[in-house]
Amino acid sequence: MKNFNIGDKVNFVNETGYGYVSGTKPGGIVVVEDEDGFEHEYEARDLILVDDAQSINYDKSFDDFRGKDKKRRKSKAVVHTKDLIEVDLHIEELVDDHRGWSNAEILNHQIDQFEKVLSKAYQVGTKKIVVIHGRGDGVLRYEIRRKLRDYEGVSVYDASYQKYGQGATEILLRG
Repeated sequence: MKNFNIGDKVNFVNETGYGYVSGTKPGGIVVVEDEDGFEHEYEARDLILVDDAQSINYDKSFDDFRGKDKKRRKSKAVVHTKDLIEVDLHIEELVDDHRGWSNAEILNHQIDQFEKVLSKAYQVGTKKIVVIHGRGDGVLRYEIRRKLRDYEGVSVYDASYQKYGQGATEILLRG
């Protein structure tokens, strides 16, 4: 069995793209964050270790490899399991520093991230997305729901109040 370390760059045997090892689980399961910030679980045999020179140094946080690019997604903003993608669109969860950004720039970045998550959900066949947008003035919630009007077979609900409070939307995708 291959041994992977946190920070190792890996390619996928049955998919295009690459990712970085963010953890391991019992039974030879390797957790990999792909280039879009989604975490997936793979069996070790489904991964190819890329040259050590391309792996990252893992010190304090898996986010460290991303450097100082303010527009890069923090790895915990998106949690992806087989049946659910949960994305937190609070700007503090998406970027390291948004000082100097206008409200419009922040909203556009949040919507861009939402659209990436939605596209990824369709690509991998996920049927449920929970978007955490917060309460605020309702602008982000409105824009997300407005975007979803363009998609057929989409149902939109307020997400579980017990789990998310008032600031989350549940999206069910059919087909």
